[in-house]
Amino acid sequence: MYELVRLSFHNWYVFEVLDLDVAGMIAVIGPTGAGKSAILDGIQVIITGDNHNFIDLNPSAGDKSERTVLSYCLGQISDFERGEPRRERSDTILALTLLAAPAPAEKDAATKAREGDVNHWIEYYRKNREPAATLPATPQNGAAKKEDREKKVKRER
Repeated sequence: MYELVRLSFHNWYVFEVLDLDVAGMIAVIGPTGAGKSAILDGIQVIITGDNHNFIDLNPSAGDKSERTVLSYCLGQISDFERGEPRRERSDTILALTLLAAPAPAEKDAATKAREGDVNHWIEYYRKNREPAATLPATPQNGAAKKEDREKKVKRER
């Protein structure tokens, strides 16, 4: 399992450089046009590429969004600035930094105590239960042979 620790966007939407450290749960909040959907769309592009079978840029915009990966890279904002691109050309970098999640923590004291209680009662039952019924002496289970040997030893004494 991996843990997301950083989001990096360079020349994406209105962001020249945006590096967000992530720790635990996060919320993306801000005013209209701040880039909330652009951050989510950037993550979507990293995961799916520009595969139109999977990608749905800015779905909150309604049925059909006019945003494309190219318009995000050029910083083209149709809602503001008459849709003029902020950049004529762009080298865009999108990255998610993932770290291997730590191994599961050692069992806490309460879990150990519960397991200890269960193991205690299992041992108690094993030690104090009624003996199981003895199998009848048959040549298959070896009991008859053992009894014969014991009788023979007693006679020899």
